[in-house]
Amino acid sequence: MAAARLHCHLSRGTFPSFSWLVNNSLLPTQTHAHSHPQPLSPHYALADGTRTLMLTNLSPRDSGYYRCRVRDSYDDSSPWMESADVLVQVAEATITSIEAISIVFCCFLFLSLVGAVAIVMIKFHQQAHVGVNATTDSNPLPLSPIASESQDKQDTSSIDSDVQNQTMEITI
Repeated sequence: MAAARLHCHLSRGTFPSFSWLVNNSLLPTQTHAHSHPQPLSPHYALADGTRTLMLTNLSPRDSGYYRCRVRDSYDDSSPWMESADVLVQVAEATITSIEAISIVFCCFLFLSLVGAVAIVMIKFHQQAHVGVNATTDSNPLPLSPIASESQDKQDTSSIDSDVQNQTMEITI
């Protein structure tokens, strides 16, 4: 939002009457011909006894040459003293190159973060399925051969201890 404040400074005089012009057209004042208050344009306001012009919510159509004029308020026949023109130029709001680069970088960073999270989630999901498949698809523990009755007791105890020491890890 563009704004400007123009101040008219008077070096001498006692009871000045100020008015403002834009592109040689008089800006309306606060009072109507019948001395009733008249609302000002939403784009400008007068302050400090009309010696300050505040321009708000400027758009390119508000661009132009502004100047103030002043004369003695008790003598309507006195000449107007005018200031030099002040150019107020409002350009269309455009995005600067640094703003564009910042926006593109933030979007890239956001997409990179989303992609990294997605990759981690996919890997985690794949590992969970590999652990479940290992438990369901693997062959059961090999059974030890049945000891025949002809084997002695020492061989049977070694077979039993071999079966008891077999373990399987399951990762989920």
